[in-house]
Order: sequence, then structure tokens, then C-alpha cells
Amino acid sequence: MKKIIKNLNIQAPLIFAFIAVLASWPLISEASMVVRTGDFISVASEDAVEGDFYALGQKVVLSGLIKGDSILFGGEITVNGEIEEDLIVVSGTAQVHAKVDDDLRIIAGDTVVAGEVIGDLVIVSGTAHILSTAKINGDVLYYGNSLIVEGEINGSVFGAMEKLRVDGPVGAVDVKVGELTLGDKAKVSNNVRYVSSSVLNRSMRATVAGEVIKNDITTSSTDTKADGRVLMVSLLVLLFASLVLYLVARTKIELGVVISQEKPFMKALWGMGVVIFAPIAIAFLLVSLLGSLIGITLLLGYILLITISILFASAVAGGFLQKFIMPNMTFSVVWVFIGGVILHMVLLVPYIGSLIYLTVLFIAVGVLAQSLYLFLRRQ
Repeated sequence: MKKIIKNLNIQAPLIFAFIAVLASWPLISEASMVVRTGDFISVASEDAVEGDFYALGQKVVLSGLIKGDSILFGGEITVNGEIEEDLIVVSGTAQVHAKVDDDLRIIAGDTVVAGEVIGDLVIVSGTAHILSTAKINGDVLYYGNSLIVEGEINGSVFGAMEKLRVDGPVGAVDVKVGELTLGDKAKVSNNVRYVSSSVLNRSMRATVAGEVIKNDITTSSTDTKADGRVLMVSLLVLLFASLVLYLVARTKIELGVVISQEKPFMKALWGMGVVIFAPIAIAFLLVSLLGSLIGITLLLGYILLITISILFASAVAGGFLQKFIMPNMTFSVVWVFIGGVILHMVLLVPYIGSLIYLTVLFIAVGVLAQSLYLFLRRQ
């Protein structure tokens, strides 16, 4: 993980977290699984789920044992029961008080972790608090506004945030931060590396076994708050437009999602061909006297096609996620939202993120272009 983190820019920890969540989602296999949806979902402490558990609801409370992976979507999620494999939480508020026997990944507004995590902990959250009762055996990767670490971290703390306070034992610290504080109970077994415009706030009782290495922010235009606002506004605009498109043309969008999953590679080739060769054909028409009017018409149509495809790509991404994660669930506006969030987040990952985004976009363009071609052919 250290080599990966060092190659990321100021926004990349956020994207890495999303990628980590996406990449870690298990594919649905022959193993037993339980899927629940509703306003309120709970698993009692005396109950146990044999296999994977997936939930989508306004409020989710897990107190029983989950003997497999668990993926939870909701407004408010509380986990009090042990998870024997991976746990993924996407919610407004997330509280994990139980043991997770593998990796824990959280995307939330506010996060509290109080139990033991055998693997790595990945958090994208406005605020996060790792309580003194928590124990993370792997690394912690965080992107957000404020992180407080009071529990034991055997690995390193990575990420980018406005404020980081370490008040417990950790392996190492390697972050980009606005304000870094080592409290009275901070005990760092290795180096403390940080990129910041401010000086480290270090308690006299804090101990660091290695070196404290500070690097200044050299690019004055880099501002985490401004970048966060621009990213959030852009994402919200795209998500809103995608959701409106779905609500206006729900039947056709759902049909398009189904079509996109039939030979997606061919759809991507269709889309790539349209994106690359259509502008060339339009350019030839625009420079000719006889074809200029047709060229202008096709140019406007091309711009409209690409615009709709960008919005439709959220539904395409959500459709693939729904197919692999919860194939028994009906495709809905929720999956458009989830697909849009993840798709536009991965766009900022160098190389790989662009490749993923372009692939989904090409599929969306291919579906729309092929449907338009078949429609015109029938006329």
C-alpha cells in the first residue's frame, strides 16, 4: 500500500478509497446469501446469517453474526455483530462496534469505529473517530475533513484530510494534512511523514521512534477545500441530471441498461467508433459547401448524443454493479445514484480511472448509437 499512496496526488486518496470499495466487492457465487431491503432492517443478536448479507434501507442495525461478506447501504447503519469476512458500508452515518475478520471499507458522512479490524480500514467520510476500544491490524486509509485516532493501529495511517489527531499507538503516519496533532497518548513506532503548510502540534508526552519529516505544499493552487467543493458541485450536478434523465425516461433507460449488459465489449467498440470517427466525418462536411448544413446538424446531434451518454453512463455503471452485487434486486434509481457516485469518483484516478470511465462511457455511447441506428433503419 505504501508504494500506491506515494504515487497519488491530493485528490487521489478519495478516489483510491472508492476504487478499493469497488474492487473489493465480491462477485456473487454459488454460496448462500441473504438480501434485504426496506426502511428498517435488523439482524438480532441471537441470529446468524450463513453466508453473505446484503442490505439496502434507511436504517440498518446488525447485531447478529454474519458468516460471510456484508455490504450495507443506508441512511444510518450500526454494526454490533461480528462479520467473519469483508464489510462494506455506504451511509450517512456509520458506527461499527464489532469485530471484522477481514477488511472494512466505509463511505459515510460521519463514521465511528470501535471494534477490531483484522485487515485494512478504508474510510471516506466527513468526520471519522477510531475509538480507544478499536484495534486495526492493517493500514488505515482516510480521506475527509477530520480524523481522530485513539485506538491501536498496527499498520500505517495514510490519506489526506484537514485535521488529523493521533492519540494512540500507530505504526507510522504518512499523510497530506492541514493540521496534524500528536496527543499525549500518541506512540508512533516508525516515521511521521506529512505534507502541510502548518507545523506539527506535538504533545510533550507523545513519542515517535522514527523521524518526523515535513514537506511543504509547493503548489499554491492546491487547496483541499476548494478542490473538494469543485468536485462535490460537479458530482452533484451530474448526479442530479442523471437522476432526472432516469425519472423522465425510466422505461427506456432500464431497457438500455439491459442492452448494455449484452455483449458489452461490442457495445464499447460501437461507442469508440462513434466517438472517434463521427467528428472526422462532421469535419469533412463542415468544410464543404454542399454538406455544411448537414455537418452542423450532425454536430449538434453528436454533442447531444455525448451529453446524454455521459448521463446514461451512471445508469450503465449502476446496472453492472447491481448485476454483480445483488442480481435478485430490481434495478431502480438507487443504482443510478450509486453508479454515478462511483463512476465519477474513479475518473480522477490516474490512468486506470480514466480507462474505467471511458469504457463505461463507450458502452453508453454504443447502446444509444446502436439504438438510434436501428430506429432510423426501421423508418
